[in-house]
Amino acid sequence: MFETRVAALLLKKHRNERINAGEKVLLSDFETTNKTDPYLDLIEQVTDLFRASGGRYTINEIQELLQANTLESLSECIQFPIKSLNLIREAHGDQFKFNLLDRALHVYNEVSRVLKMHAIDSNANNQENQALTGQLLNESHESLRRLYECSCDELDLLVDLSNRSGATGAKLTGAGWAGCLVSLVPKEKADEYERCLSKHSKFLIRTRPNQGAAIYEVKN
Repeated sequence: MFETRVAALLLKKHRNERINAGEKVLLSDFETTNKTDPYLDLIEQVTDLFRASGGRYTINEIQELLQANTLESLSECIQFPIKSLNLIREAHGDQFKFNLLDRALHVYNEVSRVLKMHAIDSNANNQENQALTGQLLNESHESLRRLYECSCDELDLLVDLSNRSGATGAKLTGAGWAGCLVSLVPKEKADEYERCLSKHSKFLIRTRPNQGAAIYEVKN
């Protein structure tokens, strides 16, 4: 969150947009003129912004870029708790390079994947739907593993085993830094998938896609 918050503020400065005092700037705040794929423009912009540096900065370099002389002023600048900043500095020291580019690229590519998932035609061939959905799940996991760096060897192994055991796609999921896996498995392959994965994981829950949370208005 620290890296994405800093990346968002630097992107806003790069776009020559006004930053108000105390404003919380997020990567989701930006608009583009590209109506077909707005996040393609933002991906190009953050890549251009961080091209020279590779998008990696120490906390001291971040303070210099944002003209924040102290951690307190940096906290106020990016609207990030000072306690968390102190913990980050204690954990990583002054020489650790924070990866702003990769974190921003993950966010924008992930949102793009969500939009592609939402746009899948429910009336299209079911196999085509499953193939595209599985591809998006696999791309998401690879991005979380490589760009956001929040996976681990065990989850990567389970994703690989899932895709070799009948799943159309799989990715890590869960609150915080994951810990669980969600797989898309055709109904006719579910039993075999469960048999294979049960050798490597004690907890498997079989479910099926549903509408999800919704608000119902009851009229008298």
